[in-house]
Amino acid sequence: MGKTWPSTTLRSYNGVCVTFVAGTGLLQCPSEVKQAMLLLIGDYYQNREAGTASEKTIEAVERLLWLERVF
Repeated sequence: MGKTWPSTTLRSYNGVCVTFVAGTGLLQCPSEVKQAMLLLIGDYYQNREAGTASEKTIEAVERLLWLERVF
């Protein structure tokens, strides 16, 4: 915010490099979120022909993630 691009970099190839960091990082990710991801990915892998996760897996993932919700 409040920044301007240097005029010398606007015309050069790859003159500007943007670094964007999002999320909480792997070391700070709560164990419930990791477990929910593993459950969902494993279910998708086991049932890859169906293209959807089972209802039991979805319910388990929702319960694991409930406390991590931001309202």
